[in-house]
Amino acid sequence: MAGRKEKSGRYGSVCGFTLIEVVAVIVVMGLVGAAAASRLVDTQADFRSQVSIIKNHIRYAQSMAMKEGAVYGIRSNGTYYWLFKDQPTPASNRRALPGAADTRIAASDIGITLPTFRVFFDPNGRPYIRLGVAGQADRPLSSSNTLEITLDSNPAGASVAFSITPETGYIP
Repeated sequence: MAGRKEKSGRYGSVCGFTLIEVVAVIVVMGLVGAAAASRLVDTQADFRSQVSIIKNHIRYAQSMAMKEGAVYGIRSNGTYYWLFKDQPTPASNRRALPGAADTRIAASDIGITLPTFRVFFDPNGRPYIRLGVAGQADRPLSSSNTLEITLDSNPAGASVAFSITPETGYIP
């Protein structure tokens, strides 16, 4: 071979890897493989994605209230949750949420245990927890009047609590 000088020693030609190099490569590959495997085996990924979807549905209710200049909200009875316009109770006031086949979403279908809650948004997007006379939101969220929603995975194993920020409706 031109340009390459082979060493020769007691055992003939010496080309290849040392045992230390081979062991070092195997150790590094093992560490990288373990890190990748731990990311692939995330048992809570589905739960976190469902929590994110519920938060986005609440944000959607707020955006619809501001867009249409009407009261919109989300209600949960512990078994289902749904988007509504004006009042939560008549089924005719329910509206379909983005990506939903029905006007109600079953908690058992998405693997989450829901608490019972109601949140209303006025035409300015402010969050309320009660609707008063003539469909006017009359009990706004405040520092003394908060709404915290706790979602549990089903089967049990994880729990996430979040609150809706008074005045702005921001959901962290």
